[in-house]
Amino acid sequence: SDVCSSDLEYAGPADWRISELVVGKNQPFEAALTESYRKPGRVGYQIKLTLKADAPPGSVRESIYLKTNDPTSPTLPLLATAEVQSVLSVSPTKLAVGSVRVGETVMKRVVLRGGKAFRVMGVDGMGEGVTLDSEPGPAASVQTLTFKCQVSQAGDFKRELKIKTDIQDDPVTVTVEGT
Repeated sequence: SDVCSSDLEYAGPADWRISELVVGKNQPFEAALTESYRKPGRVGYQIKLTLKADAPPGSVRESIYLKTNDPTSPTLPLLATAEVQSVLSVSPTKLAVGSVRVGETVMKRVVLRGGKAFRVMGVDGMGEGVTLDSEPGPAASVQTLTFKCQVSQAGDFKRELKIKTDIQDDPVTVTVEGT
């Protein structure tokens, strides 16, 4: 998991303290608070955020709250922002089959890359002209899948394939389209 820390310092006459760190239940990170030092008129804290392993990819913009003993500011908001990267990437995300004749076979490949070795557990959305050319290989940090596309009727063709792996809960999506 990724970790980020931030230092917070107070300088003033009061015996200022943070009594509690409040993090929402559904936030994609866990937070910890440590008092770094305390001197007369000064105190320092370190706030550490740890991204949860199941944090979904995308932008994070969440507030956590610091409860203090200061009656004029009993609660201080702290904004946490991050861009959560997917553990798994796929290239390309769109397979353009182009114009094909009914019954013609077109092979298209996708490459999946993970931060560690993973296995392809299955692909949802196949059928009706789209099949996997061969079974997925053993665990590796890079996997190549070849899809066999063979349409059986005239018209526009679009399929959304969801590739499931053992490295992340959400599947990665690849779109196959053509005419």
